[in-house]
Amino acid sequence: MPNITIKLLSEEYLPTVWSLRLRGDGALAEFARNHIESYQPVASWKVDVLDEAAAEEAFDLTNNPSRQSEREFLYGKQRTMTVGDIVEVGSGECYICDAIGWTKL
Repeated sequence: MPNITIKLLSEEYLPTVWSLRLRGDGALAEFARNHIESYQPVASWKVDVLDEAAAEEAFDLTNNPSRQSEREFLYGKQRTMTVGDIVEVGSGECYICDAIGWTKL
């Protein structure tokens, strides 16, 4: 079972990434690569899926109201994941939350 780590972008950059998400030309992923120091790991746990499915599991946990108890146990009281945040799967494979779905970094 791989470990996943959620890395949240500093909130000061959220307006920037929200505008980049509309471009659809890879600008969001490039922003993340160039500002990787602005991401903070906030939670990590094991999952039984890989790749984008693991990223989707992390997103669902942080955004699905029916999983509130599990969320608080695994993720604490962090903000929900949004466009621009990163999920690291296993030993370094990273996915950025895009306007629709995930983009591998």
